[in-house]
Amino acid sequence: MNSFKSRINTVIAKRTENIQEKQAYLNKEMEEIEKLEARFSKHAGRILEDIVLPRMNVLQESFSGTSISDSAVGFGCKVEFNTDRRYNATIECELKIQLDRQHEKILVTWRFHLLPILMKFQTDDLLSTDLENFDLADIESFVENKIEQAIQDYFRFQDHPGYQRDNMVVDPVCKMSINRLEAACREKYLSREYCFCTVKCKEAFTNDPERYVGAK
Repeated sequence: MNSFKSRINTVIAKRTENIQEKQAYLNKEMEEIEKLEARFSKHAGRILEDIVLPRMNVLQESFSGTSISDSAVGFGCKVEFNTDRRYNATIECELKIQLDRQHEKILVTWRFHLLPILMKFQTDDLLSTDLENFDLADIESFVENKIEQAIQDYFRFQDHPGYQRDNMVVDPVCKMSINRLEAACREKYLSREYCFCTVKCKEAFTNDPERYVGAK
């Protein structure tokens, strides 16, 4: 019986030893992960402050009706277009800096969001670079290329008839269909605003508005 108890105690002791070894290993792993996350935070903060924010600020300042804000989580920022609701659409782009699950790579992620979707455009992209050996020039090039592409997509959006349907009006003089947001001139007559494609059309209207709107 004593021999049996001894064997049981040995098994239990071995199990306890295995648990303690596993816990020690996990503690060491967590310490290493914390060190990697601290290094990532330092690098991500630098990338955000030196590369991402200055260039996203240029994007925001280049267009009216835009706003810039921090990402909801982590390191990043977002620019929202059409905050003045000139267009019937939701448009925003976001750059974020993240650490991959293996704690080995810095991920610079790009997202361009446009709803409703009436045209083709690149929604997401990703640059992956080593946490311990990354090139700021590569990240800078990625960020600038994505922002330039966003501008081109925004211009295409402005010219797309599906998004501009509510903004299209007819010049009363030449009968040309124009975007009211891009009208060369405007004039109010009898409490209604008219848009014109050229100054010449506006002058003709001003000289004889009843001819073009049939007012009595």
